[in-house]
Amino acid sequence: MNETDYVLELFHGPTLSFKDIGARFLAECLDVLEKKITIMVATSGDTGSAVAGAFYQKKNINVIILYPKGKISTRQEHQITCWGDNVLALAVEGTFDDCQRLVKTAFLDPWWQTHLHVSSANSINIGRLLPQMTYFAYHSFQFYREYNAMPGFIIPTGNLGHATAAYWAKLMGFPIREIVLATNANQPIADYLKTGEFKPRESVATLANAMDVGNPSNFERLTYLYPHWEFFKKQVKLVSASDTDIKKMIKEIYQEYGRIICPHTATAFFARHAFADEPWIMVATADPCKFEEVIEPLIGQSIPLPMQMEVMLRKPSVIKVVKPKLSEIQKMVED
Repeated sequence: MNETDYVLELFHGPTLSFKDIGARFLAECLDVLEKKITIMVATSGDTGSAVAGAFYQKKNINVIILYPKGKISTRQEHQITCWGDNVLALAVEGTFDDCQRLVKTAFLDPWWQTHLHVSSANSINIGRLLPQMTYFAYHSFQFYREYNAMPGFIIPTGNLGHATAAYWAKLMGFPIREIVLATNANQPIADYLKTGEFKPRESVATLANAMDVGNPSNFERLTYLYPHWEFFKKQVKLVSASDTDIKKMIKEIYQEYGRIICPHTATAFFARHAFADEPWIMVATADPCKFEEVIEPLIGQSIPLPMQMEVMLRKPSVIKVVKPKLSEIQKMVED
């Protein structure tokens, strides 16, 4: 890091995730509709709690949240399953990609559309994604005013939603020098950059669990912006971090700067080492308190709990398990 590097903390919202702003913008937009709808969302970690908190007790909206059983942190699971009322959280016996497939299948299923008017609050819903452009638009402009230089952004990503929002802001003309994708051991985009062929695959479980995506939904949006492989490679840079790299960065950043970072943010810090001393903004996506089981043994101390987390942890949690079949979820909804 150098003196013009910054960390952009986007996790100070109600559920301690960068997705809070987008989820709440979408919830307020949909709340004005007079007909009842059902929001169905797949989550690999933070989307679920952000959506649950945003749509909780909205009178015309029911929410179904699907998350991969045993593949998110204990506190993330509690954040998703502590709401009740109009929020139904289901632990799917499978991966995030299974959850995502179920949501996409529901969109095409006549019963779900006829009876529940199903929509989504994942980044596949452009109403959730558009507000996230403001992060990059505002901070790039403020950086440029301060330093008369365009920053680059290093963005932890799995489903490519946040990164796509950054590319939209860049193409709109905001002063963004370049964008780097920081990923974990899931390699579909890295492989595409190498071969020019996109091959979805089963997701791999990592410490940066919210990025455990083997078939990113927003890949089509990114290739729409840069449809030719050679051009795509010039615009999209990527650095992958292993679990070992993630642990090393969490420990190193704490020892050197006294800063506690989550495993996802650690991928951005790791990627920073691959680039020259130009100004960079590393995006921090989630509060580290959600990952105390990973972080605390590495830094040798407990992580402070923000008030938002304390409030959610005091709520009772109800965990319901379901097989990765749309028919099984339909039965639970009908009951």
